[in-house]
Amino acid sequence: MQLNGKEAGQTVFHLHFHIIPRKEGLNYKFHSSEIANFKDLEREAEKIKKWL
Repeated sequence: MQLNGKEAGQTVFHLHFHIIPRKEGLNYKFHSSEIANFKDLEREAEKIKKWL
């Protein structure tokens, strides 16, 4: 996913990407006011790091 430019709400324009794991049981929303469980995010980040 890319969210870039004024239309995406950026105030400092820059290119960036979001890598968002999508699987059953994970219900993370884009720009949610809810804070995800940090331990869950750490586990997902470790899985992603292995592929980068």
